Amino acid sequence: MGTYAFVRSATEKKTGRHVAIKTCRGETSRVFLKNEYNLLKRLADDNIIQVYDLIEDKTKSESYLIMEYFEGSNLDEYVSENGAMSEADARLIIKQLLNSLQYLHELGIAHRDIKPENILINQQKEIKVIDFNISKSKKADIEDGERKFTSIFYTQISSPLYCAPELKNNIGYTESIDIWGVGIVLFTLLFGTFSTNSLNRLKTQSERHVRLVEIVKEQACCSEEC
Repeated sequence: MGTYAFVRSATEKKTGRHVAIKTCRGETSRVFLKNEYNLLKRLADDNIIQVYDLIEDKTKSESYLIMEYFEGSNLDEYVSENGAMSEADARLIIKQLLNSLQYLHELGIAHRDIKPENILINQQKEIKVIDFNISKSKKADIEDGERKFTSIFYTQISSPLYCAPELKNNIGYTESIDIWGVGIVLFTLLFGTFSTNSLNRLKTQSERHVRLVEIVKEQACCSEEC
């Protein structure tokens, strides 16, 4: 989204708690950071980063999001250093990611920017989904006494390289766009990279209604079961 932000670690003097501080500068960044805080403070999931507080310094035009500290790197950095993952490790990562998305979607929340850079991983292969600044919560409609989320999103928003096809058609979409992001993450984990060429091939194949498995079979690193 072009917002200015950086993250650093710190220790709370009173509690000794190790935290991460995400700093944003400017009004546009402040709005996105506040959106992220308001969404995350409602959530409690093992694979979603926790937030503790939001501090705004109007004299410096800066905002500070105080978050859980998580020791590790993002998936993009991980595969750049270590190469492609084994199927077993990739399966473990994707299972955690899908569980966290199921939790979000049941609450009517779409992340809208699932990509390797927005998923942290530690040495134990545990993950945390981060960067909810462009996430969106759907309005709840009551049908037959039950709370259901039926709203449609229209904002064309996401990282261009990882953008789901329906986002470029100027039509409404739902939280299911996050599943496209899961596919991008899986592709990256198994092949160690994801490029514009990879994206073009995936979109061309999806437009022709050819299953993703046909693309995967062209590579030698995956088993038939995968």
